[in-house]
Order: sequence, then C-alpha cells, then structure tokens
Amino acid sequence: MLRNMEMEFEEILQVIEDNDSQFLFLGIGNTSDEFYEYSHTTINIIGFLDNDVKKQGTVFHNINIKGIDSSILGKKIIITSNAYYKELKKQLIGLGLHFNKDFFYYRDMVPFISYKKNKEVWLDQVDITIT
Repeated sequence: MLRNMEMEFEEILQVIEDNDSQFLFLGIGNTSDEFYEYSHTTINIIGFLDNDVKKQGTVFHNINIKGIDSSILGKKIIITSNAYYKELKKQLIGLGLHFNKDFFYYRDMVPFISYKKNKEVWLDQVDITIT
C-alpha cells in the first residue's frame, strides 16, 4: 500500500511540475475562486468548466466558463466543487477519464502545488486513527 502511495505521489507531482500540463477547473464558485488565487502562478490554468448553463458563457478571472465537451480531452481537470464532487467525479469517469491521472480533487492537489511553490508540503487535513 505504501509503495502505491509513493508511486501515486511521484506521478501527480510530475503532472504539477510539467510546465506543459494544462488545467481546467470544474465547478465554479467560492472554492474555485480561492483555489485559483492560490494556484494560478504555479500551474497553467487555461479554462473553467461548469454544468450550470447559467454560468456557461460568463467570465471568471478573465476566462469564459464553458460546459463539458470533447475539448477537455488531453487536459488535466481539477474538481473545485465541494458540494458536487461525487457527481462530477462520476460524470468524468463516465467520459472515460481516470481519477488522479486525468482529473483531480482540488484538496488533494494543495500539497503538490505547495511543494512546487515553496519546496515544502502543506496539508489541508490530516486524519489520525488510534487503535
């Protein structure tokens, strides 16, 4: 198990450190705004996606919000919604995308972005089980 976690960490870190990686944020709201402010100087954010047709066509951080279509393929997606995380994850898997390869949850990305920015890891949450 620990070996798999180490491999996964290295693979995700490689995605973050690859300057050619292009990221789309999925689920636009307060969380995506805060995460954008934290990460936009570290990763290449090229667009915003939302399933809400009322948000599609509007502008967020000077970039038009779009719906999900085939243009997302080949880009990395970060789910930035807490409220709809499970539904969005299911939707992306239904499109043939793979979790922690093609798309990520923003809370899982914080330590990697922190490492790239500061060469230190900042953890958003630590769970401890005492047995």
